[in-house]
Amino acid sequence: MENESFEIECDELLKLQEYEKIIVLCDNILKSDSQNSIVLINKGYALAFLEQFESAITCYDEILKRDLNNSNALHAKSLALNRLGKYEHAIECSDNILRLDNGNIHALNNKGFALGRMGRYDEAIECCNIVLKTKSDDKDTLELIKWINEESNKIKN
Repeated sequence: MENESFEIECDELLKLQEYEKIIVLCDNILKSDSQNSIVLINKGYALAFLEQFESAITCYDEILKRDLNNSNALHAKSLALNRLGKYEHAIECSDNILRLDNGNIHALNNKGFALGRMGRYDEAIECCNIVLKTKSDDKDTLELIKWINEESNKIKN
């Protein structure tokens, strides 16, 4: 199966929230092509949607063994680590992306979220401010700032 047709099929299954079918499709391809990064990332996404974050991280790590700078795998791993409450590791993944692309909005937001969860509110806001310098209307960042401020105010009161 060509990567393009595979990706189209995965997109359709994602829209239908057929995550188990994506995993079966991926597993079938991985039997003959265990190193296929596109298949591994899609399997990881499906596992993450099913809240099987440890298994998803295993898929992302398989990609990162061969390509330490794969920003898609680093980003997805950071999200999964945040969901597991492994904030220091999520920050490491975000920092690896930021070494390659210091203005990466997704990495900055993921890092800001992790820092906020750790109570490091000033650092979290710094991440958000970097995003807002280039994209002042980024909804995710604006929502993150609101959440960080709410969390910070809870601690102060």
